[in-house]
Order: sequence, then C-alpha cells, then structure tokens
Amino acid sequence: MPCSSWHFVSAKAAFCQNETQQDLAQLLSHNATVSSNIPANFRWSTYDEPNPALYITAATEGDVAQVVRYANRHNYPFLLQNGGNGWADTFNLSGCGLMIDISNLNQVTFNHDETQATIQGGITVRELVAAAASRSARIGTATCNCLGFLGAALGGGQSRIDGLYGLSVDQLISATVVLASGEVVQTSATYHPDLWWAIRGAGPNFGIVTSAVVKVYPIPAGQNYAWQASITLSRDQIRPLMEVLSTLKLTPEMEFDFYFATSGAPSYTPAIVVVPFYVGDESAARTAFAPILNLNPVNITGGELPYEQWNSAGDSFCTRGGRKPAYGASTARLDVDTWVEVFHSYEAFIASNPTAFGTSSTILSENYPRPNTSLESALTSSYPWRDLGRHHIILPSYTDPALDEQATTWAASVRSMLWATAGTAQNSRSVSIPQMPLNIVLTIRFSSYINFAHGDQSLSTMYGQSLPRLQQLKRIYDPWNRFDQWFPLFRRGDYWP
Repeated sequence: MPCSSWHFVSAKAAFCQNETQQDLAQLLSHNATVSSNIPANFRWSTYDEPNPALYITAATEGDVAQVVRYANRHNYPFLLQNGGNGWADTFNLSGCGLMIDISNLNQVTFNHDETQATIQGGITVRELVAAAASRSARIGTATCNCLGFLGAALGGGQSRIDGLYGLSVDQLISATVVLASGEVVQTSATYHPDLWWAIRGAGPNFGIVTSAVVKVYPIPAGQNYAWQASITLSRDQIRPLMEVLSTLKLTPEMEFDFYFATSGAPSYTPAIVVVPFYVGDESAARTAFAPILNLNPVNITGGELPYEQWNSAGDSFCTRGGRKPAYGASTARLDVDTWVEVFHSYEAFIASNPTAFGTSSTILSENYPRPNTSLESALTSSYPWRDLGRHHIILPSYTDPALDEQATTWAASVRSMLWATAGTAQNSRSVSIPQMPLNIVLTIRFSSYINFAHGDQSLSTMYGQSLPRLQQLKRIYDPWNRFDQWFPLFRRGDYWP
C-alpha cells in the first residue's frame, strides 16, 4: 500500500471513528489527540503495515491505560507505536483498530549519582543516547537511533557494548506496565517477578511499558569514545573476508557488522562493507581488527567517535517508507561457504531488477562477543538466545507491491541457507516450568532474534526454551489475548481457554 495521509477504512470503522473520537476526547488528557487522519510515512515499512482506523497520540502515561480500558470495553484491537520500525507480519488492526503513539512520552531523569535513569516509554535511542552523553555516561542501547529504546530492549536489545554491559534488556531495573486489563502495575525482580521475567524478552505480549528505571554507566570526561570504521571490499574478496570474519575472536570491547550493498545507478555493482567497532583508542582497535584491515580493502574511512555518534553509521537504515519485508536468522557461527553462496544470491537478486532492488536492498549481519552462558543463567529472563551472538537480516527494499512475491521468496530462501549451517546446538531441550509437575521437551532447530524475525516461523524459533512458560504466564496476565499484535504467543484462531 503506498504511503499516504489517509487509509481506506470499512463502513464499520468509519462508524466507530466519530463515536470513539468523541468518547476518547472525554477520557484522555487535554494534550492527547485522536484522529482518523493517519500520518504519512508513519511506519518504517509499508509492507504488511498496520492499518488503524484511529491514530491516538498519548500525552501522559495515564492516557495509555485509558485507551486500553476503552478498547477492552468495545473489543477494539490496539497496537502501541513508538519508533514505528517493527516489521512483523502479524499486525491486524481490522475494524476499529487503534494505534497508540507514545513518542511524546520521552522524558528522562537521572538519579543523584547518575547510575540510574528513569525513562518514559516513548523515548528513542537517539534521545536517550543524547541525554546520557550530556552527563558523560553510557547506556546500553540498540544500534539504530530511530528505534524506540524500550521497544528494542524488551525483545532482548543487542548493543554495541554488549560485551561490556550485557544486553539492553539487562539494563532494566524496574518497569511500570499497563496490563491487558488496563491495570497499572510496578514490576521488578521482587514485584511481580513472573511478569518481570516475561516482559524481558516478550514484553509486547504482556503489556505496555510506560516507564522504566535503567542502569547508567558514568564515564570519566574525555573517555566516552570508541573507534569505528567503514571498510569496503569488492565482490572478489568475499571468500577471504568471510574466512577472516568467521575466525575473528571478539573481546568484550569489540563488535562488528557487515552488509552487502550496491554502488547504485547506473551499474548497481554489489560490494561488501564491514563496520568494526572498538571501545578504546584507534591504536588498540587497529590491532584488534588487523586481519580485516590487512585484506587490502577498496576503501577505509573512520576514526574515534564520541558516544553520541556511535550509531550514526546506521542512520541510512532509518529512512521511512517503501516495502521492506525483512527476514531474520540467528546463528552460532559464520559458515564461509554459506556466506559466499548468500553473496552470490544477493548479486542475482539485484541483477534480476536493478532499478527496483538495487538502491537499498541489503543483507546485514551483526556480530557480538558472547560469553559461555548456561541454560540456567539464560532463564533469568525470557530472552532465549544469549548464547548466540550473530544475528542477520535479509532486507529486500523496493516500492512496487507487485514485487512482493519475488522479494519474499528470495529473502526466505536466504534465511534457509543461513539456518542450514547455523551451528546451533539447541536441538531438543527439556524445559522445567515452575509449579508444573512435568518437563516439556522442545525441539529447537532454528533461531531468530525476535526483533529481526518475520513472523512466518514457528514460535519456538523466536521464543526458544522460554515458550512453554511464556504461554503459561500469558494465560494469567492476558487471558483474553488482548496483546496479540507482535509475534503473538498464541496464533489467532488457536484454542483460547
């Protein structure tokens, strides 16, 4: 569906618009807005984007709870939005669907020694990084500035400083959550601990986090920097590059991404770009990444960057609009032969329609240091893939809906290639569920970091060994499955008690 400032709605939705607008105007705070005029480019991707009848901009945290209660009374579907970047194919706002935009809830306050911050649920990564940088501090955030911080964190939240501080989800200390009933509760390791476990990995299935307390890491003045580079290599260097990347040992200070891109018009020549990252000075960084730098790259740019610029390399990925049916795979290793095959597949996909696919389509791989993590320690939160540090996105990008089938078929095929040699050791796992007198054996063959997932894969592929307990808790905290938009724990149409 092309981007526009209006959406077609059914007669039922049109009827509900006037009534609902009037009702919510009486319920919400003075500065909240309710409109049937859906903002242009309100989503990062127009592929399978949600199609709400009404767009609600919350002005207070209380507005969020009011909308949830109202939607429950009328059985209207609803979806929270902050960054608008989620690409799940599981959205369904049919009828009088309500979109709740919390981007105005973006305040942050620091405690007296600046080791903790209280943030509102709508704050973006860019806003939070800027606030921390102004205090000469760091917070572990996702790697794209345009993302909602909590949206990414509640799915796990990969960060360039994972090796030093852990995942973004590990930065959470407590949270204020609007439950499916509209009740507002506080949760932490000591308050509603089951809910605390569940939201840290599957948050959108259990509630709306309107505020949270997070860890902050003060850094001495002049030391809040890292080295980052952009290294371009030609197509004939793909095998030697993958041989290096597959064996490169990552220390806690290190992280690297690589992606496939083209030169653009007129030739659309594919190339590989590596983005190494090192918390420290340039000399130490160049030593750590010497195996890549010694490959005689086509081009190298980079240097030491202050904390507030660490995510700048990803800003081009934040462009809104266009169709981007992304598919994700997580792996334990980089298989050289597979990645050579994947690159050739990318070349063929671009060559099939260069002007349509060659401008922005990419395959991105993010690679993080990972400690040896036992299953027991992993189960302290519901995020399941702590032992996997390689997360990949296959991202066709185009504008013509007629190309959907070709694009999705290709992206799914590349995901299958990556899964085939993923090197994961999950296989069958015996999972104990508290307060249940039995073990459930899950067969987990493939893995997808949920923030990169598409939505067509099995639930265990996204939720891993946490799935049985998550489903048990879902029946307690959301017995009517009101939070069913973001990779729902029960598929629509499944039996619901």
